[in-house]
Amino acid sequence: MPWAPTGPPSASLSSASWRRRPCCTGPVRTCRRRRRPGVRPPRGRRRDRPGGRPALAPRTRRTPLGRLSRGGAAGPGIGHPLPGDADGLAGDRDPGPERPPRAPRLPPIRVLNGRLAPLGYHPLLRSREEIVLLRAAPRRRPWLREPWPNLVLFVATMLTTLFVGALHQGVDPLQNPRNLLAGLPFAATLLAILGVHELGHYFTAKAYGIRVTLPYFIPAPIGLGTFGAFIKMKSPVTDRRALLDVGIAGPLAGLVLAIPAVLVGLRLSTIVPAEGAGVGLGTSLLFLFLQGIAVGPVPDGLDILLHPVAFAGWIG
Repeated sequence: MPWAPTGPPSASLSSASWRRRPCCTGPVRTCRRRRRPGVRPPRGRRRDRPGGRPALAPRTRRTPLGRLSRGGAAGPGIGHPLPGDADGLAGDRDPGPERPPRAPRLPPIRVLNGRLAPLGYHPLLRSREEIVLLRAAPRRRPWLREPWPNLVLFVATMLTTLFVGALHQGVDPLQNPRNLLAGLPFAATLLAILGVHELGHYFTAKAYGIRVTLPYFIPAPIGLGTFGAFIKMKSPVTDRRALLDVGIAGPLAGLVLAIPAVLVGLRLSTIVPAEGAGVGLGTSLLFLFLQGIAVGPVPDGLDILLHPVAFAGWIG
């Protein structure tokens, strides 16, 4: 129930001069606090008066050390005073001994591969109804360890691409072996693109700890002079990301070399009438874009006779 003062106001009122009495008047029974002018109810002892509780010191603002390291409003290395600091600067506190940097966490499959490899096994993870199964497969000895098969196949592919490149230039290497040099621009460009393509797979697989062979080039005496190249994996893929990176590294690496080859070859190409331009090739959007950069728009009734370097870049 509300209370109201009784008696005359005085300079020093005590709690005894205040008593509770009903202040609800009227039929609506609304209550309001009645207080004489200049009189305030006692609310306990003031903190700053004698006998009261001691006043607390104002709280000192603290600045996190991380904010100081980033350079807060007070500037780098400057902090607000903290209680107990000898110099009064929060940024000058001793952080203690430095912790050694944590080693990067490896995927579980790579950790298992590192533990089972000295024992002669490969880890194989399979999932079946929300259960992960770990199987250890024995490592097989590769039947080809020396690089001489790769070198023999590369030399054979070099000869076949030289032969086909010379035929594209209208000379017969069978009549004169020196005519093989006419196919050198085509063979060198094509083998360089294929080699960079396969080396992209090779070095990416090595970075993920996957054992692979050197590139195997496949010669072909007809057509383009080669059926391409491939590498063979001698160990399982560690995870899906490794499989994706190894698969995409080859085309990206080959594209880095194929685009300059197409640009240079288009600059060396000649514009001839469309009737005697030879066999037409399909063009992609990328090739049309590079053609617009190197040659520009071709008038109607004319066509571009590709240089061997541009033709090899188009294949790659």
